[in-house]
Amino acid sequence: MIGSSKGWLQTREVIKQPTSLKEARDRTNQVINEKKRKLEEYEALMVVLQVRMAVYQEKLAMLQENVNLTKKELHAAERIKETISNAKAKVIYYTTFNIK
Repeated sequence: MIGSSKGWLQTREVIKQPTSLKEARDRTNQVINEKKRKLEEYEALMVVLQVRMAVYQEKLAMLQENVNLTKKELHAAERIKETISNAKAKVIYYTTFNIK
């Protein structure tokens, strides 16, 4: 009987192995499928972020152009203001000291 119970245990283990291997394969497939799904999700998110980044880069370039243009306009306005101030000072000087 001892020999037959050993044989029974061995037979039982052999029967369990395919089930264990199938379970291990199924778990591995689940992990693989989950990782593939996550990878697809991350890749899709990367595409969205790349598009957004391109839009922001365009906006940044437009803002930089606006900054440069505004700086030029400010410089021109300051030169005009300086010219007007100088002209005003000259008018005051000539009207004050050159009265005849």
